[in-house]
Amino acid sequence: MVVSPVHLKEIGGIEDIRERLELIILLNNFGVNPSCNLRKVRERAEYFVSLKSGIADAAHLAFAEATSDNFYNL
Repeated sequence: MVVSPVHLKEIGGIEDIRERLELIILLNNFGVNPSCNLRKVRERAEYFVSLKSGIADAAHLAFAEATSDNFYNL
């Protein structure tokens, strides 16, 4: 799984410390930091926002697209 800055921001907003730590551990164990052009990812995310996507969803989509990762809505 590609880890984007959005993941870290979302996890930071979780009040339950145990849940927050579990997610951080999961990202550390299974996540991969993206190797992509962040400027282009931001531009693509802004495009998704212009299509009425939420900001976080747009960023997730842009990172998944830029890194050719699979994006699943579970």
